[in-house]
This record gives sequence, C-alpha cells and structure tokens, in this order.
Amino acid sequence: MNTSEAKGIIEAALLTASAPLTLAAQQIYPATLTQYSVTVAPSDGSVGVLKIDPVAGKAAPVYSAAGTLTLNAGEIDDAGTLRAPFGTITLNAPTVNLLSGSVTSVSGAGVTVPFGQTQGGLSWIFPVNSSLLQVYGTAAGNVLPPSKTVAINSANLNLAHGATIDVSGGGDLQAIEFTSGLGGTRDVLSNLVSPGLYAVIPGMQLPAAPYDPISSQGFLPGVGSSVFLAGGNGLPAGVYTLLPARYALLPGAYLVQSVAGFTDISPNAPQTQLDGGVVMAGYNTVGTTGLGGTRHTGFLVTPGAYALKLANYTTTSADSFFAAQAAAAGLAKPQLPMDAGSVSIAATVSALLDGHIDGSHTGSGSRGSALDLSSTFTYVGTAADAPAGYVVLDPNQLNSIGADSILIGGTRTATAAGSQVNVGADTVEVGAGATLTGNEVLLVAGSNVLLRSEEHTSELQSLTNLVCRLLLEK
Repeated sequence: MNTSEAKGIIEAALLTASAPLTLAAQQIYPATLTQYSVTVAPSDGSVGVLKIDPVAGKAAPVYSAAGTLTLNAGEIDDAGTLRAPFGTITLNAPTVNLLSGSVTSVSGAGVTVPFGQTQGGLSWIFPVNSSLLQVYGTAAGNVLPPSKTVAINSANLNLAHGATIDVSGGGDLQAIEFTSGLGGTRDVLSNLVSPGLYAVIPGMQLPAAPYDPISSQGFLPGVGSSVFLAGGNGLPAGVYTLLPARYALLPGAYLVQSVAGFTDISPNAPQTQLDGGVVMAGYNTVGTTGLGGTRHTGFLVTPGAYALKLANYTTTSADSFFAAQAAAAGLAKPQLPMDAGSVSIAATVSALLDGHIDGSHTGSGSRGSALDLSSTFTYVGTAADAPAGYVVLDPNQLNSIGADSILIGGTRTATAAGSQVNVGADTVEVGAGATLTGNEVLLVAGSNVLLRSEEHTSELQSLTNLVCRLLLEK
C-alpha cells in the first residue's frame, strides 16, 4: 500500500499476476478513496487472460465512494459484478468481453455513504492525512465532487446481450460536521472517543464493516464482527454488522453498545431506559456463521438521531451542497450523486454494443447518462458498407443501448466550466440509411464528419438538462 496524495487517494494497491487469473466473488469493489489495480501480464509472453466469475448469493450494499478499480490484461472476460460507487472503473485490454449477466456498476444504488466533512457548512473537505486536506467543490484549486465513470479501452469490445453497465443516479454522499459547544464538547461518534459505541443499520447485513479513512479511526472490531440483537425500540431481531459509530447518522441507523449488569437477560424482556434507549438481549457473533457467544448479555440500543442530543452534529447532502455552491458561483453544476454517470469507450478495431446502459435517474432536476465513443475512423451503419479500417457502430445498438446523450468521435472531461469535448476521431461517417434516434447525439471529428443521408436526424428529439456546457477542444 502507498499514499497517492496528488489525486486525493488515501491508499493505492496493485495485484500483479504472471499467469492467467480468475477472480470469483459476489462483487469486487474498492474501498472509499482507494485506488486498486489488477494486472495480468504472463512472463512467457502469452495472452494474459483475466476472468471475473460470479458467486451465488445476494451481494450486500456497498458503503464506498470515490474509489477507483482498474483491470489490465491481454483479455478480460467478465461474467461477474464490478462496483465502484460514485467512482471509476477502467478496463484496459486488447479484448474486452462483458458477458451476459455481468454488471459493471459505478452507481450509488440508493445508498447514502459517509464522505468527508464540512467546515462551517461552507466548504466540503476530506482530511487525506495529517498534512493534506482535500477540498471538494467547483472553486479554483478544488477537486470536483466524486463522479461516476466507466472507461473501456480496447481493440475489440464485446458488450454482450444481457450485460449491464450501471451508471444510474441515486444514493447520496453525506458529510458530517461536529461542532464543540453547548451541545457537547466531545465528538462522541468518534471511536477514538467512544471505543465501545457502534452503529447498526436494519436490513444491511454486510460481510464486513466498510472502511472509511475518517469514520474508521479507532474502530477495532475485526472482519465480520457482528451482534445478535433480540429486538426492541423499533429494531427487528436479527444479526447486525457492527459499524463505526458515525454511521449512526445515516437514515434508519441505530447506536449500539454493550452494557454491564444484564447477564442472561431474557430475549423477551427488553428494558426501556430513562433516556429512551432500550436494553435488549444479545451476543457478539461473526456474521451468520454461528461462531461467537451464545449467552445473552445486555446491549443499549437507541435511534441514531439520539447522537444529536449528545453532541452538535450537522449532516450535509452532496446533492444539495454542490448544486448550491455551483449556482452561487455561476458555474456549471457538477455531476451529482442523483445524476446518471458516463461511459467512455475507445475501440480501435471493433465495438459490439449489444448490452445495456442503465442510466436511470429520478431526482428532480437530475441529468441522464452520457456515452462517449472514440475511434480514429468511425462508421455508423452496416459492416458490409463500411470502408476498410473503420470501427463499425450498429445504429440499432446505439439507439437501444439506453444512453441519454451519445458523443461519437471523442470523449468528454468534466471541468468546473462544463464538459470539455476532446476530439479523438479523424473521420466520423454516418452511412446511407442509418437512422440515429435519441435525446442527444453529437458527432465530432478532426477532419471530416460525413452524413450520407438526412435520415439519421429524422427522429432526433430535443431534451434539455443532459449536458451542462460543452467546451470543444481538438
């Protein structure tokens, strides 16, 4: 592990294999602000194949944000699930096969994730370490808020029927600010201050507590550390993963701590305390393995909002904070958690796009997904009519792939001023009879954009709120 301060990444790690490698899991993802790369490079010069295989079972929600997952190989065959919520997934290989049933997701999937702090409600920060403070925002010198991006760089791409690239909007990032004062002088939700205080979230049985550079400070339970609680005070009976205490400020969460004097308490006799908390029966365990204690002891359980009575905490939504900040400065609104993300594909030989992009977004004022396709010579139409040496894009696949905005011939880069268009194509040609339909289709090229008929524009619809501002650069 090492620290990559320049990019605001807390940890960077690399797994290198000198032989074909298969990773099998319900899901593979980086932790918050972690940059993780997997590289397959056989020493004998053979094609380094990296396979991602699924594992049966229901994957748990992922409490991670702004992580980066990069796969490098001679061939990537993905039938599993890759995730980097509010982050970036990059696939680099001469051959990339996203197979039926595979999910490549940077969506927040409806989960609110703790991420950083605010200062006086005016700035959004993340202490990378004791000497570096990362500031997020749209002002000069700030890092843009975490965004959702899937990037594929290959010679031959096969996005098979039944494969999904999920860049859907939803979920949120939550900053927490503790202010010492009349409400309390101790940051009680810091596990450095309250080492025996934890959070649990109903319905979220995680295999391990999520890692967060701020919230995890002082958090000692090991992987899989959980507690069985007999139920009470609105909390159903069940096994709960122990989380850092700060997670108690997430929607629906509870505070939990072991209390003495209640050995062998009856599971059917929870005891309400004067502060509104309830002491209920429970015991420590390791997930759902059955390992751990079985003798009931007492656990004090209170709704997470009770923390606001112990100290002065303010929580802030990334959706509202960064939108208001950009509006006040007269700048383009950055990609927000409620917005759908982007997919960038650079192919040099072929691109089969028979899969689906999930760019759904339901928040008021949220924006749709963007698909960028960049090849030096690009032909939209049938392979039989394409000039030699062109990457062929099937218009029917483009029309049904699910992207709200499609850019052919370049890529878009987010800046504080808007979306910068980087022209990558020399020539983009739309063949005779090819019809492109959709909310927004952009064609760019350094030398030629050739339209062989007018049919391709006959069904284009007008829809606002898809692209903030476009800045063109060759």
